[in-house]
Formats: sequence, C-alpha cells, structure tokens
Amino acid sequence: MRAAFDDRSIRRGVVVAEGDHLACQTWIEGTFVREFTQSPVGPLPPNGERVVFDLINIFRFDRQGRLVEEWVRMDNRHLLRQLGAGEGRADDHRGSAVPSS
Repeated sequence: MRAAFDDRSIRRGVVVAEGDHLACQTWIEGTFVREFTQSPVGPLPPNGERVVFDLINIFRFDRQGRLVEEWVRMDNRHLLRQLGAGEGRADDHRGSAVPSS
C-alpha cells in the first residue's frame, strides 16, 4: 500500500473494548498514484483518485497486553470501484473460480 498511495492517512472511529478484545472503525486514505499490486483482483494501474479503505478491526490481547490476533473486515467491492476496477473485472475474477456448466 505504501508503494501505490501518496498522502496516506489513518483515522480511527468508534473504539469498543470488552475483556481481551478491542474493535474499532478504521479509515486508511491515500491518492492512488502507482500500480497497486495487492488488490483482490491482482495488480491495478493508478487512476489518480483519492481512495478510502473502510475497515473494521478486531484485536485480541493476551494477559500481558500483547496483541495476539487481529481480524479485519473490508468491503472489497467498494474498494475495487474506487480503484477503477469496476464491476466487470471483479465479476470476471470471481467467475474464474467457478466451473462453467
């Protein structure tokens, strides 16, 4: 992500803690200026647009307060639209894993 996006920022929203778990909203933003090789559909060329990764993070800590697990929820369809992949490319990628009849 660092290689593909300039002017990156990270913001946290609502944070909820219970027991050894913590959950929070996270927004990572950046201007898409170089090829992004880690998209869900493979490498994508830059489109010069501001892109927002909208995440929900859930962390689990051990008794010493060390992070031992993290889960992340992300809306890949919305992300792909922002990256300029469009519905067609996302559908093509998904369809390639399903055998045709």
